[in-house]
Amino acid sequence: MRNVFFWFFIIGLLGVCGCSNTTKIEVIKNDPEYFLNKECVVSGFVSEVLNVPALNNDAFKIDDLTGVIWIYTTKGVVPPKDSKVKVKGIFKKLLKIPLVNFEAEYYIELQEMNL
Repeated sequence: MRNVFFWFFIIGLLGVCGCSNTTKIEVIKNDPEYFLNKECVVSGFVSEVLNVPALNNDAFKIDDLTGVIWIYTTKGVVPPKDSKVKVKGIFKKLLKIPLVNFEAEYYIELQEMNL
């Protein structure tokens, strides 16, 4: 019976500790080819929001204190600036458009988000 309680305690502790398999943005940016077209999870604070309602496209930037990355979405839901979010999505390379200077080289295409 003690073993059962021990395992429930361990499982509960893992849940409380937030073993969420998030990846630091710095790690992703240091090895972008490894993460390219793979699912990843990042969390941090929303530092910038870009709404383009006419195109039904939105983007927001997450800062986790190790780096920043843009999150692209067509879901129509953008978190407010300074809110804490956890995002799961596919890490992708931004296509370069001649004569358009955009600071980002990579982004995450949103699949799921938790506020």
